[in-house]
Amino acid sequence: MYNRIVTHNDFDGIVSAALCSLHYGVNDLFFCSPTDIPHKRFPVSNSDILCDLPYSSSCGLWFDHHIGNKEELEYRGIALDSISGKFNLSPSCARVIYDYLSDNSTFPDFMGDTVAETDIVDGFLYSSPEEWRNPTPGRIINSSLMTAFSSQQDETAYMRRLAQAIRSAPLPDIAQNEWVKVRFNQYLEEEATMLKIIEQSHYFLPQDKNREIPVIDLTEFKRQPSVVRALVFSLCPSARAVVMVSNQVQKGIKTTNLNFSISLGFHYFNKKHGKDVGAIMDELGLGDGHTGAAGGRLSCSSKPDMVKKKQQTLNDIFNLWVKQPDIMN
Repeated sequence: MYNRIVTHNDFDGIVSAALCSLHYGVNDLFFCSPTDIPHKRFPVSNSDILCDLPYSSSCGLWFDHHIGNKEELEYRGIALDSISGKFNLSPSCARVIYDYLSDNSTFPDFMGDTVAETDIVDGFLYSSPEEWRNPTPGRIINSSLMTAFSSQQDETAYMRRLAQAIRSAPLPDIAQNEWVKVRFNQYLEEEATMLKIIEQSHYFLPQDKNREIPVIDLTEFKRQPSVVRALVFSLCPSARAVVMVSNQVQKGIKTTNLNFSISLGFHYFNKKHGKDVGAIMDELGLGDGHTGAAGGRLSCSSKPDMVKKKQQTLNDIFNLWVKQPDIMN
């Protein structure tokens, strides 16, 4: 019935694909970014299982956990119960799939631990920068995805290899594979450079008197650097969230179009609060995400237009941030 799994090109998407592959017996895996689906850059058919991505009416089965994607369905007048699959506001899409299929599937015993660690990684459920940087198996595998690949084909092959491994082995075993450790060690070497870049390129908006949200602005770089935005919390441990803005790169060429990403900091770990960065991205029409992390894009016609829109968008993000409730007693 289903011939292919189309999934998000990140750790959660890979684990989601592994779960669906095990249950539905589908081995043909494709990876793409969330923006590829609504912009129809990636064709989807009714024989496809769509994981951790915006809904496509062409797919046969859909699993997701992003609030922005749910709100998009409401805007389009599509009822969740009319869609085959499952949506839930869980820390990870892998959790949605695992909980939905567990009663009727014989997943390996270790899979519960795999999904639990995916919740932590994708939901950014860490209490401190030190805990986040601790090299757990999930952290090692996720970090191995963050260093540059030599080509799109190389990236796809690595993700497929990870998905195959996740089907048959627990994360601690996978993290010990040489082909994973090589990429993780490469990431660690790059991390030191990332910290220097963040130190040079982050600032606070003038209206951010309490220095709650550092902005990592990469638009001044001629060649777009690869940066993990959460590293800023090592430099600004009291920050409550981080926004990163960079130029979109198309066919290796820097454009004036912008990428925005935002995530909550460790300040909110295990606390009841009203902050929702996915809702901020959605309200501004930039993109979506979930409570703890979100991303979006903005088209700009020229460099002056980019500078103007960048500043306005950063101001808008901050204004919406301060309107949201903080920690609740």
